[in-house]
Amino acid sequence: MITLNIALHSNPRGKGFWKLNTSLLSEMRYVQEIKTAIESTVNQYKDDTSVNPALLWEMIKLKVREKSIPYAAYKNVTTRKREGMLECEITLL
Repeated sequence: MITLNIALHSNPRGKGFWKLNTSLLSEMRYVQEIKTAIESTVNQYKDDTSVNPALLWEMIKLKVREKSIPYAAYKNVTTRKREGMLECEITLL
């Protein structure tokens, strides 16, 4: 006799890969924030001999991500508010 057990529960999916929204690079405020984050990260680890260039690159990417996600979320909220206000004005007209 052969018994077959099938588990229908799969592993939960994660958020996936994060990709930089390159349209943010056209905004000077964002670019300045990213430059500051990169400079501070490099300065933080420049005297640490245990940090090799590959690890430093990963830390820079982490800091860019940490700055980019909240910035993009804030931009999205303000854009939606602006669109809502414009739609209300159009409706009133």
